[in-house]
Amino acid sequence: NQVEDIGSIARAFGDGKPLYVIGSSPGSGKTFVLGGVIKELRAKGVEKFVYVTESQQLIKQVKRDLKDFGLEGVEFVTYAGMATHGPPNAADAAVLVDEGHKAKNPETSAYAAVKSMAEKSRFIVYSTATPFENVVEAEYLAPTGIFDDVWVHATNNQGKKVRLTGHSAWSYIHGADVFWKNENTVHVSWPREKDETASFIAANSWLKKQGVYTHRPLALPDEMVKFSLYSVQASEEDAGRFEDVLEIYGAAMRGKSPKDQGNISMHGINLQKRMLEASKLQHAANRAKALVEQGKQVIMFVNGKSRRPVDKFRLSEPYRKERGIKGKAGQRYYDFNEISDMMAAWKQTPSKERKRPPFAPFIASIAEQMHAHGFSYTFPPVVRELEKFLGDDVSSVEYTGDISDAQAEENLKAWKSNKAQVIIATISKGGTGLSYHDTTGKMPTRVQLNVNLPWSGTAVEQVDGRLVRLGIVKPSYIEWIFSSNIPFERRLSAI
Repeated sequence: NQVEDIGSIARAFGDGKPLYVIGSSPGSGKTFVLGGVIKELRAKGVEKFVYVTESQQLIKQVKRDLKDFGLEGVEFVTYAGMATHGPPNAADAAVLVDEGHKAKNPETSAYAAVKSMAEKSRFIVYSTATPFENVVEAEYLAPTGIFDDVWVHATNNQGKKVRLTGHSAWSYIHGADVFWKNENTVHVSWPREKDETASFIAANSWLKKQGVYTHRPLALPDEMVKFSLYSVQASEEDAGRFEDVLEIYGAAMRGKSPKDQGNISMHGINLQKRMLEASKLQHAANRAKALVEQGKQVIMFVNGKSRRPVDKFRLSEPYRKERGIKGKAGQRYYDFNEISDMMAAWKQTPSKERKRPPFAPFIASIAEQMHAHGFSYTFPPVVRELEKFLGDDVSSVEYTGDISDAQAEENLKAWKSNKAQVIIATISKGGTGLSYHDTTGKMPTRVQLNVNLPWSGTAVEQVDGRLVRLGIVKPSYIEWIFSSNIPFERRLSAI
Protein backbone atom coordinates (compact mmCIF):
# COMPACT_ATOMS: atom_id res chain seq x y z
CA ASN A 1 0.00 0.00 0.00
CA GLN A 2 2.78 2.45 0.83
CA VAL A 3 4.50 1.71 -2.49
CA GLU A 4 1.20 2.27 -4.33
CA ASP A 5 0.71 5.60 -2.59
CA ILE A 6 4.23 6.73 -3.49
CA GLY A 7 3.53 5.80 -7.11
CA SER A 8 0.20 7.67 -7.08
CA ILE A 9 1.83 10.83 -5.73
CA ALA A 10 4.67 10.65 -8.27
CA ARG A 11 2.06 10.20 -11.02
CA ALA A 12 0.06 13.23 -9.80
CA PHE A 13 3.24 15.30 -9.89
CA GLY A 14 4.04 14.07 -13.39
CA ASP A 15 0.50 14.90 -14.53
CA GLY A 16 0.87 18.48 -13.39
CA LYS A 17 -1.44 18.25 -10.39
CA PRO A 18 -0.75 20.96 -7.80
CA LEU A 19 -1.17 18.84 -4.69
CA TYR A 20 -1.78 15.45 -3.12
CA VAL A 21 -3.52 14.57 0.14
CA ILE A 22 -2.46 11.45 2.05
CA GLY A 23 -5.48 10.91 4.28
CA SER A 24 -4.64 7.46 5.62
CA SER A 25 -5.26 6.47 9.23
CA PRO A 26 -2.81 7.30 12.04
CA GLY A 27 -0.06 4.71 12.28
CA SER A 28 -0.47 3.50 8.69
CA GLY A 29 3.00 4.57 7.56
CA LYS A 30 2.42 8.04 6.07
CA THR A 31 5.91 9.19 7.11
CA PHE A 32 7.52 6.42 5.04
CA VAL A 33 5.34 7.42 2.10
CA LEU A 34 6.74 10.95 2.39
CA GLY A 35 10.26 9.48 2.39
CA GLY A 36 9.46 7.62 -0.83
CA VAL A 37 8.01 10.81 -2.32
CA ILE A 38 11.27 12.66 -1.67
CA LYS A 39 13.19 9.92 -3.45
CA GLU A 40 10.82 9.70 -6.43
CA LEU A 41 10.44 13.46 -6.96
CA ARG A 42 14.20 13.93 -6.72
CA ALA A 43 14.51 11.40 -9.54
CA LYS A 44 12.04 13.57 -11.51
CA GLY A 45 14.21 16.64 -11.13
CA VAL A 46 13.05 18.26 -7.88
CA GLU A 47 16.07 19.54 -5.98
CA LYS A 48 14.46 21.50 -3.18
CA PHE A 49 12.11 20.17 -0.48
CA VAL A 50 10.46 21.76 2.55
CA TYR A 51 9.27 19.35 5.25
CA VAL A 52 6.82 20.88 7.73
CA THR A 53 5.97 19.10 10.97
CA GLU A 54 4.80 19.87 14.48
CA SER A 55 7.87 19.82 16.71
CA GLN A 56 11.62 19.42 16.94
CA GLN A 57 11.02 16.00 18.48
CA LEU A 58 9.13 14.95 15.36
CA ILE A 59 11.90 16.31 13.14
CA LYS A 60 14.38 14.08 14.97
CA GLN A 61 12.01 11.12 14.65
CA VAL A 62 11.48 11.75 10.93
CA LYS A 63 15.20 12.15 10.22
CA ARG A 64 15.87 8.89 12.02
CA ASP A 65 13.08 7.02 10.22
CA LEU A 66 13.86 8.39 6.75
CA LYS A 67 17.66 8.47 6.74
CA ASP A 68 17.82 5.64 4.18
CA PHE A 69 15.77 7.67 1.66
CA GLY A 70 18.38 10.42 1.44
CA LEU A 71 17.47 13.78 2.90
CA GLU A 72 19.79 16.03 0.89
CA GLY A 73 18.12 19.29 -0.04
CA VAL A 74 15.36 18.87 2.56
CA GLU A 75 14.70 21.87 4.81
CA PHE A 76 12.86 20.92 8.02
CA VAL A 77 10.65 23.48 9.75
CA THR A 78 8.02 23.43 12.50
CA TYR A 79 4.70 25.27 12.68
CA ALA A 80 5.94 27.16 15.74
CA GLY A 81 9.14 28.11 13.94
CA MET A 82 7.19 29.52 11.00
CA ALA A 83 4.98 31.51 13.39
CA THR A 84 8.15 33.20 14.68
CA HIS A 85 10.33 33.46 11.58
CA GLY A 86 7.82 33.14 8.74
CA PRO A 87 7.64 30.34 6.15
CA PRO A 88 10.72 29.41 4.09
CA ASN A 89 10.91 30.34 0.42
CA ALA A 90 9.02 27.52 -1.30
CA ALA A 91 9.58 28.67 -4.89
CA ASP A 92 10.41 25.63 -7.07
CA ALA A 93 10.17 23.39 -3.99
CA ALA A 94 8.10 20.33 -3.23
CA VAL A 95 6.48 21.01 0.14
CA LEU A 96 5.61 18.09 2.43
CA VAL A 97 3.14 19.14 5.13
CA ASP A 98 3.11 16.55 7.92
CA GLU A 99 0.17 16.84 10.35
CA GLY A 100 -1.53 18.83 7.59
CA HIS A 101 -4.70 19.34 9.65
CA LYS A 102 -2.74 21.97 11.60
CA ALA A 103 -3.16 24.27 8.59
CA LYS A 104 -6.98 24.03 8.42
CA ASN A 105 -7.94 26.97 10.62
CA PRO A 106 -7.84 30.29 8.68
CA GLU A 107 -7.28 32.20 11.94
CA THR A 108 -3.93 30.55 12.70
CA SER A 109 -0.36 31.33 11.72
CA ALA A 110 -0.02 27.73 10.47
CA TYR A 111 -2.75 28.35 7.88
CA ALA A 112 -1.09 31.56 6.68
CA ALA A 113 2.36 29.98 6.43
CA VAL A 114 1.22 26.88 4.54
CA LYS A 115 -1.01 29.00 2.29
CA SER A 116 1.99 31.13 1.35
CA MET A 117 4.04 28.05 0.45
CA ALA A 118 1.15 26.40 -1.43
CA GLU A 119 0.84 29.45 -3.67
CA LYS A 120 4.55 29.41 -4.57
CA SER A 121 5.54 25.74 -4.49
CA ARG A 122 6.05 23.42 -7.40
CA PHE A 123 4.01 20.71 -5.66
CA ILE A 124 2.59 20.26 -2.15
CA VAL A 125 1.67 17.09 -0.24
CA TYR A 126 -0.60 17.26 2.80
CA SER A 127 -0.20 14.25 5.10
CA THR A 128 -2.92 13.93 7.74
CA ALA A 129 -5.32 11.28 8.91
CA THR A 130 -7.94 13.99 9.37
CA PRO A 131 -7.89 16.30 6.30
CA PHE A 132 -11.37 17.74 6.99
CA GLU A 133 -14.61 16.88 8.79
CA ASN A 134 -16.78 18.75 6.30
CA VAL A 135 -16.22 20.41 2.94
CA VAL A 136 -15.95 23.91 4.40
CA GLU A 137 -12.80 22.88 6.26
CA ALA A 138 -11.16 21.89 2.95
CA GLU A 139 -10.71 25.59 2.10
CA TYR A 140 -7.04 25.36 3.11
CA LEU A 141 -6.46 23.30 -0.06
CA ALA A 142 -7.80 26.11 -2.28
CA PRO A 143 -4.53 28.11 -2.59
CA THR A 144 -3.10 25.23 -4.64
CA GLY A 145 -5.68 25.93 -7.35
CA ILE A 146 -7.34 22.51 -7.07
CA PHE A 147 -10.83 24.08 -7.04
CA ASP A 148 -10.19 26.80 -9.63
CA ASP A 149 -12.14 25.10 -12.42
CA VAL A 150 -15.20 24.33 -10.29
CA TRP A 151 -18.26 26.51 -10.84
CA VAL A 152 -22.01 26.37 -10.30
CA HIS A 153 -25.02 28.67 -10.54
CA ALA A 154 -26.62 29.57 -7.22
CA THR A 155 -29.29 31.97 -5.96
CA ASN A 156 -27.96 34.83 -3.83
CA ASN A 157 -29.64 36.65 -0.92
CA GLN A 158 -31.57 38.89 -3.34
CA GLY A 159 -32.95 35.94 -5.28
CA LYS A 160 -30.66 36.57 -8.21
CA LYS A 161 -28.87 33.72 -10.03
CA VAL A 162 -25.10 34.17 -9.85
CA ARG A 163 -22.06 32.13 -10.79
CA LEU A 164 -20.11 30.66 -7.87
CA THR A 165 -16.54 29.52 -8.45
CA GLY A 166 -13.66 27.86 -6.63
CA HIS A 167 -13.92 26.38 -3.16
CA SER A 168 -17.24 28.16 -2.51
CA ALA A 169 -18.78 26.42 -5.52
CA TRP A 170 -17.25 23.06 -4.57
CA SER A 171 -18.60 23.37 -1.01
CA TYR A 172 -22.05 24.42 -2.25
CA ILE A 173 -22.19 21.46 -4.64
CA HIS A 174 -21.40 19.18 -1.69
CA GLY A 175 -24.11 20.56 0.59
CA ALA A 176 -22.70 23.64 2.34
CA ASP A 177 -24.67 26.83 2.95
CA VAL A 178 -23.60 29.99 1.11
CA PHE A 179 -24.34 33.53 2.28
CA TRP A 180 -23.49 36.68 0.32
CA LYS A 181 -22.02 39.32 2.65
CA ASN A 182 -22.05 41.67 -0.32
CA GLU A 183 -22.03 41.37 -4.10
CA ASN A 184 -18.49 40.03 -4.22
CA THR A 185 -17.97 38.36 -0.82
CA VAL A 186 -19.35 34.93 -0.06
CA HIS A 187 -19.40 33.21 3.33
CA VAL A 188 -19.54 29.40 3.32
CA SER A 189 -20.66 27.39 6.35
CA TRP A 190 -21.81 23.91 7.26
CA PRO A 191 -25.32 23.73 8.82
CA ARG A 192 -24.97 22.41 12.39
CA GLU A 193 -28.06 20.26 12.13
CA LYS A 194 -26.98 18.63 8.86
CA ASP A 195 -25.30 15.22 8.74
CA GLU A 196 -21.85 15.44 7.16
CA THR A 197 -21.48 11.80 6.12
CA ALA A 198 -22.86 11.78 2.56
CA SER A 199 -21.13 15.06 1.71
CA PHE A 200 -17.84 13.84 3.18
CA ILE A 201 -17.94 10.64 1.10
CA ALA A 202 -18.80 12.55 -2.09
CA ALA A 203 -16.03 15.11 -1.48
CA ASN A 204 -13.46 12.38 -0.91
CA SER A 205 -14.64 10.66 -4.08
CA TRP A 206 -14.21 13.91 -6.05
CA LEU A 207 -10.63 14.31 -4.83
CA LYS A 208 -9.86 10.68 -5.68
CA LYS A 209 -11.20 11.18 -9.21
CA GLN A 210 -8.85 14.12 -9.57
CA GLY A 211 -6.02 11.72 -8.71
CA VAL A 212 -4.93 13.74 -5.68
CA TYR A 213 -6.22 11.82 -2.66
CA THR A 214 -5.83 8.50 -0.95
CA HIS A 215 -7.19 7.09 2.28
CA ARG A 216 -6.14 3.74 3.66
CA PRO A 217 -7.32 2.41 7.00
CA LEU A 218 -4.80 0.94 9.40
CA ALA A 219 -4.95 -2.78 8.62
CA LEU A 220 -3.90 -4.78 11.69
CA PRO A 221 -5.08 -8.20 12.85
CA ASP A 222 -8.01 -7.91 15.26
CA GLU A 223 -6.05 -9.61 18.03
CA MET A 224 -3.40 -6.86 17.93
CA VAL A 225 -5.77 -4.02 18.83
CA LYS A 226 -8.07 -3.94 21.85
CA PHE A 227 -10.37 -0.92 22.33
CA SER A 228 -12.62 -0.57 25.36
CA LEU A 229 -14.63 1.96 27.35
CA TYR A 230 -13.80 2.02 31.05
CA SER A 231 -16.82 3.32 32.97
CA VAL A 232 -16.35 5.03 36.34
CA GLN A 233 -18.61 6.86 38.78
CA ALA A 234 -17.80 10.45 39.62
CA SER A 235 -18.10 11.33 43.31
CA GLU A 236 -21.39 12.76 44.54
CA GLU A 237 -19.57 16.05 45.12
CA ASP A 238 -18.32 16.19 41.51
CA ALA A 239 -21.71 15.15 40.10
CA GLY A 240 -23.49 17.77 42.23
CA ARG A 241 -21.01 20.46 41.18
CA PHE A 242 -21.69 19.59 37.54
CA GLU A 243 -25.45 20.03 38.06
CA ASP A 244 -24.80 23.40 39.73
CA VAL A 245 -22.84 24.58 36.71
CA LEU A 246 -25.63 23.60 34.33
CA GLU A 247 -28.09 25.65 36.42
CA ILE A 248 -25.73 28.65 36.67
CA TYR A 249 -25.06 28.83 32.94
CA GLY A 250 -28.75 28.34 32.14
CA ALA A 251 -29.57 31.31 34.39
CA ALA A 252 -26.79 33.40 32.82
CA MET A 253 -28.29 32.86 29.35
CA ARG A 254 -31.82 34.01 30.22
CA GLY A 255 -32.79 37.25 28.50
CA LYS A 256 -29.50 37.60 26.67
CA SER A 257 -28.94 38.20 22.96
CA PRO A 258 -28.39 35.17 20.70
CA LYS A 259 -24.71 36.13 20.40
CA ASP A 260 -24.20 36.30 24.17
CA GLN A 261 -26.17 33.09 24.64
CA GLY A 262 -23.82 31.38 22.20
CA ASN A 263 -20.76 32.71 24.03
CA ILE A 264 -22.14 31.67 27.41
CA SER A 265 -22.99 28.21 26.07
CA MET A 266 -19.50 27.70 24.62
CA HIS A 267 -17.86 28.95 27.82
CA GLY A 268 -20.03 26.51 29.79
CA ILE A 269 -19.09 23.58 27.56
CA ASN A 270 -15.41 24.40 28.08
CA LEU A 271 -15.95 24.43 31.82
CA GLN A 272 -17.92 21.18 31.77
CA LYS A 273 -15.17 19.38 29.86
CA ARG A 274 -12.58 20.46 32.41
CA MET A 275 -14.85 19.41 35.27
CA LEU A 276 -15.32 16.02 33.62
CA GLU A 277 -11.58 15.51 33.45
CA ALA A 278 -11.12 16.56 37.07
CA SER A 279 -13.81 14.09 38.16
CA LYS A 280 -11.89 11.18 36.59
CA LEU A 281 -8.31 11.80 37.75
CA GLN A 282 -8.43 9.59 40.83
CA HIS A 283 -10.11 6.79 38.86
CA ALA A 284 -7.57 7.14 36.04
CA ALA A 285 -4.65 6.93 38.49
CA ASN A 286 -6.17 3.87 40.16
CA ARG A 287 -6.60 2.20 36.79
CA ALA A 288 -3.00 3.01 35.82
CA LYS A 289 -1.69 1.58 39.09
CA ALA A 290 -3.66 -1.62 38.56
CA LEU A 291 -2.21 -1.98 35.05
CA VAL A 292 1.32 -1.37 36.33
CA GLU A 293 0.79 -4.08 38.95
CA GLN A 294 -0.04 -6.41 36.04
CA GLY A 295 3.37 -5.64 34.53
CA LYS A 296 2.09 -3.24 31.85
CA GLN A 297 3.32 0.18 30.75
CA VAL A 298 0.80 3.02 30.60
CA ILE A 299 0.46 6.24 28.65
CA MET A 300 -2.21 8.62 29.97
CA PHE A 301 -3.62 11.35 27.70
CA VAL A 302 -5.13 14.41 29.39
CA ASN A 303 -6.04 17.97 28.43
CA GLY A 304 -3.75 19.07 31.22
CA LYS A 305 -4.56 22.63 32.22
CA SER A 306 -3.03 24.37 35.22
CA ARG A 307 -4.72 25.37 38.49
CA ARG A 308 -7.55 27.84 37.87
CA PRO A 309 -10.45 29.29 39.89
CA VAL A 310 -13.79 28.76 38.17
CA ASP A 311 -15.59 31.69 39.79
CA LYS A 312 -12.94 34.28 38.94
CA PHE A 313 -12.00 35.69 35.55
CA ARG A 314 -9.13 37.41 33.75
CA LEU A 315 -9.34 40.73 31.97
CA SER A 316 -10.41 40.39 28.35
CA GLU A 317 -7.61 40.01 25.83
CA PRO A 318 -8.60 43.13 23.78
CA TYR A 319 -8.62 45.19 27.03
CA ARG A 320 -5.17 43.90 28.02
CA LYS A 321 -3.73 44.60 24.56
CA GLU A 322 -5.27 48.07 24.40
CA ARG A 323 -3.66 49.03 27.72
CA GLY A 324 -0.44 47.06 27.37
CA ILE A 325 -1.19 44.90 30.42
CA LYS A 326 1.31 42.03 30.47
CA GLY A 327 3.00 39.54 32.79
CA LYS A 328 1.49 38.78 36.17
CA ALA A 329 -0.92 41.70 35.92
CA GLY A 330 -2.42 40.16 32.78
CA GLN A 331 -2.73 36.74 34.40
CA ARG A 332 -4.54 37.93 37.52
CA TYR A 333 -8.06 36.64 38.27
CA TYR A 334 -10.89 38.97 39.41
CA ASP A 335 -13.88 38.05 41.58
CA PHE A 336 -17.49 39.16 41.11
CA ASN A 337 -17.23 42.30 43.25
CA GLU A 338 -14.14 43.50 41.38
CA ILE A 339 -15.74 42.74 38.01
CA SER A 340 -18.92 44.63 38.99
CA ASP A 341 -16.98 47.70 40.13
CA MET A 342 -14.79 47.76 37.00
CA MET A 343 -17.73 47.31 34.62
CA ALA A 344 -19.72 50.03 36.42
CA ALA A 345 -16.78 52.43 36.12
CA TRP A 346 -16.43 51.59 32.44
CA LYS A 347 -20.12 52.29 31.81
CA GLN A 348 -19.83 55.67 33.51
CA THR A 349 -17.04 56.70 31.15
CA PRO A 350 -18.30 59.20 28.52
CA SER A 351 -19.14 57.30 25.34
CA LYS A 352 -16.63 59.29 23.26
CA GLU A 353 -13.82 58.26 25.63
CA ARG A 354 -15.00 54.72 26.23
CA LYS A 355 -12.73 51.99 24.92
CA ARG A 356 -12.88 48.21 25.30
CA PRO A 357 -14.66 46.93 28.44
CA PRO A 358 -12.44 45.17 31.01
CA PHE A 359 -14.61 42.04 30.70
CA ALA A 360 -16.93 40.83 27.98
CA PRO A 361 -20.57 41.39 29.06
CA PHE A 362 -21.29 37.65 28.90
CA ILE A 363 -18.42 37.02 31.34
CA ALA A 364 -19.92 39.57 33.74
CA SER A 365 -23.24 37.68 33.49
CA ILE A 366 -21.56 34.36 34.34
CA ALA A 367 -19.70 35.93 37.28
CA GLU A 368 -22.98 37.40 38.57
CA GLN A 369 -24.70 34.00 38.51
CA MET A 370 -21.71 32.25 40.11
CA HIS A 371 -21.91 34.80 42.94
CA ALA A 372 -25.70 34.51 43.24
CA HIS A 373 -25.46 30.72 43.56
CA GLY A 374 -22.55 30.89 45.99
CA PHE A 375 -20.48 28.72 43.67
CA SER A 376 -16.74 28.49 44.20
CA TYR A 377 -14.31 25.90 42.87
CA THR A 378 -10.69 25.75 41.74
CA PHE A 379 -9.49 23.31 39.10
CA PRO A 380 -6.52 21.25 40.24
CA PRO A 381 -3.37 21.13 38.05
CA VAL A 382 -4.11 17.92 36.16
CA VAL A 383 -0.61 16.45 35.77
CA ARG A 384 0.42 17.23 39.36
CA GLU A 385 -2.82 15.74 40.63
CA LEU A 386 -2.26 12.52 38.68
CA GLU A 387 1.31 12.27 39.98
CA LYS A 388 -0.02 12.65 43.53
CA PHE A 389 -2.67 9.95 43.01
CA LEU A 390 -0.15 7.58 41.40
CA GLY A 391 2.06 7.87 44.48
CA ASP A 392 5.71 7.08 45.05
CA ASP A 393 5.35 3.39 44.15
CA VAL A 394 4.77 4.16 40.45
CA SER A 395 7.55 5.77 38.41
CA SER A 396 5.98 8.40 36.16
CA VAL A 397 7.20 11.10 33.77
CA GLU A 398 5.37 13.78 31.80
CA TYR A 399 5.25 14.86 28.17
CA THR A 400 3.61 18.28 28.32
CA GLY A 401 4.08 21.87 27.28
CA ASP A 402 5.03 22.79 30.87
CA ILE A 403 8.54 21.37 30.43
CA SER A 404 11.24 22.01 27.84
CA ASP A 405 11.32 20.06 24.57
CA ALA A 406 14.63 18.50 25.64
CA GLN A 407 13.18 17.31 28.94
CA ALA A 408 10.05 16.00 27.21
CA GLU A 409 12.21 13.99 24.82
CA GLU A 410 14.27 12.57 27.71
CA ASN A 411 11.08 11.59 29.50
CA LEU A 412 9.73 9.86 26.39
CA LYS A 413 13.00 7.93 26.02
CA ALA A 414 12.80 6.87 29.67
CA TRP A 415 9.29 5.52 29.19
CA LYS A 416 10.06 3.80 25.89
CA SER A 417 13.02 2.03 27.50
CA ASN A 418 10.85 0.97 30.47
CA LYS A 419 12.73 3.14 32.96
CA ALA A 420 9.37 4.79 33.70
CA GLN A 421 6.13 2.84 34.10
CA VAL A 422 3.72 5.67 33.26
CA ILE A 423 3.99 8.69 30.97
CA ILE A 424 1.41 11.48 31.30
CA ALA A 425 0.98 13.33 28.00
CA THR A 426 -1.21 16.26 27.08
CA ILE A 427 -3.28 15.90 23.91
CA SER A 428 -1.95 19.22 22.60
CA LYS A 429 1.72 18.25 23.09
CA GLY A 430 1.80 14.50 22.44
CA GLY A 431 -1.53 13.70 20.82
CA THR A 432 -0.46 13.94 17.18
CA GLY A 433 2.45 12.68 15.15
CA LEU A 434 4.49 10.93 17.81
CA SER A 435 4.76 7.14 18.04
CA TYR A 436 4.53 5.34 21.36
CA HIS A 437 4.39 1.77 20.06
CA ASP A 438 6.95 -0.98 20.68
CA THR A 439 8.45 -2.48 17.50
CA THR A 440 10.84 -4.84 19.31
CA GLY A 441 8.48 -7.03 21.29
CA LYS A 442 10.88 -6.75 24.24
CA MET A 443 8.95 -4.11 26.18
CA PRO A 444 5.97 -4.76 28.48
CA THR A 445 2.47 -4.66 26.99
CA ARG A 446 1.42 -1.05 26.59
CA VAL A 447 -1.94 0.45 27.47
CA GLN A 448 -3.20 3.90 26.49
CA LEU A 449 -5.62 5.53 28.93
CA ASN A 450 -7.54 8.47 27.45
CA VAL A 451 -8.90 10.47 30.36
CA ASN A 452 -10.93 13.00 28.40
CA LEU A 453 -12.53 13.33 24.98
CA PRO A 454 -10.88 15.84 22.61
CA TRP A 455 -13.04 18.50 20.96
CA SER A 456 -13.61 16.76 17.62
CA GLY A 457 -13.82 13.39 15.93
CA THR A 458 -10.63 14.15 14.04
CA ALA A 459 -8.78 14.76 17.31
CA VAL A 460 -10.15 11.48 18.70
CA GLU A 461 -8.73 9.65 15.68
CA GLN A 462 -5.38 11.36 16.10
CA VAL A 463 -5.08 10.43 19.78
CA ASP A 464 -6.19 6.85 19.16
CA GLY A 465 -3.39 6.46 16.62
CA ARG A 466 -0.46 7.08 18.95
CA LEU A 467 -0.05 3.51 20.23
CA VAL A 468 -1.78 1.39 17.60
CA ARG A 469 0.46 1.66 14.54
CA LEU A 470 2.15 -0.35 11.83
CA GLY A 471 5.07 -2.28 13.25
CA ILE A 472 3.57 -3.34 16.58
CA VAL A 473 4.48 -6.93 17.40
CA LYS A 474 2.24 -7.57 20.41
CA PRO A 475 -1.32 -6.56 21.33
CA SER A 476 -1.87 -2.95 22.39
CA TYR A 477 -4.79 -1.68 24.44
CA ILE A 478 -6.71 1.60 24.20
CA GLU A 479 -9.11 2.52 27.01
CA TRP A 480 -11.39 5.56 27.11
CA ILE A 481 -12.46 6.53 30.63
CA PHE A 482 -16.03 7.81 31.04
CA SER A 483 -17.99 9.12 34.05
CA SER A 484 -21.27 7.25 33.85
CA ASN A 485 -23.18 9.55 36.24
CA ILE A 486 -22.31 12.84 34.51
CA PRO A 487 -24.94 13.82 31.89
CA PHE A 488 -22.29 14.95 29.43
CA GLU A 489 -20.95 11.40 29.16
CA ARG A 490 -23.73 9.19 30.48
CA ARG A 491 -24.83 7.81 27.11
CA LEU A 492 -21.28 7.23 25.88
CA SER A 493 -20.25 5.34 29.01
CA ALA A 494 -23.27 3.06 28.65
CA ILE A 495 -22.21 1.83 25.17
